[in-house]
Amino acid sequence: MKDIDGAIAQLFHENAVANRAIGVLLVKGHLTPTQAQHVLEVVSCRTEIEPACVAALLLEWARTDHLHPHIRDVFEQQLAQCQNTPRAGLQGGTQ
Repeated sequence: MKDIDGAIAQLFHENAVANRAIGVLLVKGHLTPTQAQHVLEVVSCRTEIEPACVAALLLEWARTDHLHPHIRDVFEQQLAQCQNTPRAGLQGGTQ
């Protein structure tokens, strides 16, 4: 039972970290929640780093402004791609 409780606690922690990282991308990248989640998934895939670790690295970057150059490059490529994609929803407002 302790193993199950530990696994559930770990899952909740990883989910909370991912949600906070998505929030960072919403603010810093001016992305939609769907775009932010996609960026995390693509960066994880391209860097071969677990999604929870990518999210934790992004939170650390938001706090310290330090991110490994390769990971930063992948994030920047994905952010640029998302920012060139039209956003659904609010059109014609100020940005």
